[in-house]
Amino acid sequence: MFVQIIKAPVSDRDACRDVLAYWKDELGAGATGWLGTTSGITDEGELFAAARFESAEAAKANSDRPEQGEFWERVEATLAGPATFYDCTDVEVRDGGGSDGAGFVQVIESRTDDPVAVKQAMDGMDDDGPSARPDVMGSVGVTAPDGLHWEIIYFTSEAEARVNEKKPRTPELQASMDAMMALMRDVRFLDLHEPWLYSPS
Repeated sequence: MFVQIIKAPVSDRDACRDVLAYWKDELGAGATGWLGTTSGITDEGELFAAARFESAEAAKANSDRPEQGEFWERVEATLAGPATFYDCTDVEVRDGGGSDGAGFVQVIESRTDDPVAVKQAMDGMDDDGPSARPDVMGSVGVTAPDGLHWEIIYFTSEAEARVNEKKPRTPELQASMDAMMALMRDVRFLDLHEPWLYSPS
């Protein structure tokens, strides 16, 4: 799988949402190899979007379409500054990778010098996760070539996520979480309270 992460400051939230929905409705069917997009606006007013494709070649073919250039011009009109793009081939899907039915998405952004160890720690959490966190619908881990990492976690709802995150953890799950956080720096939590989730019809 290939994932392109897009981050940008937004000036018009509603217009940005409408343009992304337009892409799904009008252009998505012509994007060969497109698997889905997770997007939304953070509390800081920043667009976060993760577009999933079968391969880097499929993503490039989509970018090269003339209509894609016109679409991006419409997106730029809703932004308050330039966008940053990250092309990522280091992708790990867990528990099916989430769902378009998620009511809340939290993105843990961090930097790591050891992405393999982060994955191993996440695998340890997965062993106990389903029983400990029934509100978690799946996740996708994405690492950029420069070590910037995103753990995109899909929840049934924010209310359920907040309740369950306060519950006591098993020693094994706590150890895995501690090991993962020790490998990360510059950690940010990007909460998408109203996620915009799209996939092929």
